[in-house]
Amino acid sequence: MAKAKKPSVYQAHDKFFKLTFADKGVKESFLQTYLPEELAKAIDLSTVEEVNPSFISEAFQLSESDLLMKAQAMGKPVYILFLMEHKSYKDRKTPFQILHYFVDIWESQLAKEEALTPILPIVIYEGKSKWHYRQIEEYFKDLPDEWKAYLPLYQTLFFDFSLENKLQKLPESVELKSYLQVIQTVYLEDRKAFLEQLSEILYLINRAAGEDSAAFITIFRRILIYAENTRKDLKEE
Repeated sequence: MAKAKKPSVYQAHDKFFKLTFADKGVKESFLQTYLPEELAKAIDLSTVEEVNPSFISEAFQLSESDLLMKAQAMGKPVYILFLMEHKSYKDRKTPFQILHYFVDIWESQLAKEEALTPILPIVIYEGKSKWHYRQIEEYFKDLPDEWKAYLPLYQTLFFDFSLENKLQKLPESVELKSYLQVIQTVYLEDRKAFLEQLSEILYLINRAAGEDSAAFITIFRRILIYAENTRKDLKEE
């Protein structure tokens, strides 16, 4: 039997992100922990659910590492757009990719004569070094304010989980907590330091899982597969 082809590093990052955020309570835990308080309070976290892109339209497509959620906020539907960035360079196109998503979603709703739904954009970044994310307004910082009023400017919620940016706050969700710790730890250059950190993370997951061995094994396998596919100094066995 032919050996299965090893996924690319980018595919490994994408899959780890999507599998983790598909776990029960992870999306809600992220929003509860990291959103500004006024937004977290406004969103009914019990209503958060993933949206299939085909629900928007047959032509609407999301990148592999992006997710679209729907929830109720202030008694009305809202979309929550997650973009996970793990590029080796700081992509200047990201804010414009978000704007493209906005237009695609709203044009589809207009075509179906539906009310336009507010969209909350969230960028999650992982990498070795910090990233100063540039909001669209920063591309026009030398433009007078009277001109800015005519531009499609918006703010993105940006969260930097790079190795250089130490975690200041950890969520209660075991799955999300381990995910955030691992996507930082995996960038440690020293193999011994990486394995020590990984062992500590797995130990804490095992303690938190308690008697739920199935949950621990699922997270354990997911982390090891991710690490094996994103680091060059780990043997398959």
